[in-house]
Amino acid sequence: MSLPVFFVVMAMVGEFRFTALGVPTQDVVRIWLVKEPNERGFGFSVPRVVSKTEHELYVQTNVSYLLWEGVGESISYCVGHARDHVNDDWVQFKMSEGVCNQ
Repeated sequence: MSLPVFFVVMAMVGEFRFTALGVPTQDVVRIWLVKEPNERGFGFSVPRVVSKTEHELYVQTNVSYLLWEGVGESISYCVGHARDHVNDDWVQFKMSEGVCNQ
């Protein structure tokens, strides 16, 4: 019953976003509908914390596709965040394709 509801809602809104625990709000779990001229299907973006101190945080995000038309290339990228004080918000200072190598 819930799977048909998922497809109906996805067709209406185009994407779902979920905040992942322990990562800044811009790094979210995301599922979206791919509607390109030569590609159709779903995209998935899943972040995970790979390194964290009081002042630096590195988030590895893996992006993959489930397409019924076309071919989607999976990628990974790393985003570094920093803050001066424990109560400050995280600020992105680095982004690179591939795995996190602080």
